[in-house]
Amino acid sequence: MLRSLEGKVLLVNNEYAVLDVNGMGFEINCSGSALRICSSSDVATLITYLQVSESGIALYGFSDEEERDIFLKLTSIKGIGGKLALTVLRHLSSDEIVASAYNTDINAFAAVPGIGKKTAERICFEMKRHFGDQIPDRLFNVSARNRGLVRATVSEALRSLGFPNQKINIALERLHKSDAHVFSSMDESQMLKATLKELNSM
Repeated sequence: MLRSLEGKVLLVNNEYAVLDVNGMGFEINCSGSALRICSSSDVATLITYLQVSESGIALYGFSDEEERDIFLKLTSIKGIGGKLALTVLRHLSSDEIVASAYNTDINAFAAVPGIGKKTAERICFEMKRHFGDQIPDRLFNVSARNRGLVRATVSEALRSLGFPNQKINIALERLHKSDAHVFSSMDESQMLKATLKELNSM
């Protein structure tokens, strides 16, 4: 089982990264946080999952074991394949996914491209069942809308203005790290203004 890879970052785009591991180039379909890791360093270590199916072989990359576990939980849901599960992990962080499922925030999942209301409802139900009593205490009072839907809306608005997804994710991550409490309480307008300011300073 290919559990992790460490190598020189050769290429990063909005969907995958290419790592040179001992002279071999691995194309890895990445989560949002995994893409940020590859974008910010010359050498990256990713947790991986190799999926072999009738449609072919795909290699997925994650920032940590928790993301990989959430990916596997998502793909166990009927109608959610690897590609769609990874799309969820590009638009929502691990905490946002757990919080959205716990709070049955259908809108947070429905904001992800490719997911309709019925699929969002199924994700909430199945993920909540998967997590059971293992929901971290820090997420009990999380507003999933502020952490998920608002961020997704702002990302879409910035993409429509011509900003590349990679830079948008980096800017949003910087804002989140600077003050997570303020970031999670922002509405669309506040987050858009703050992210534009961060993008202009990059």
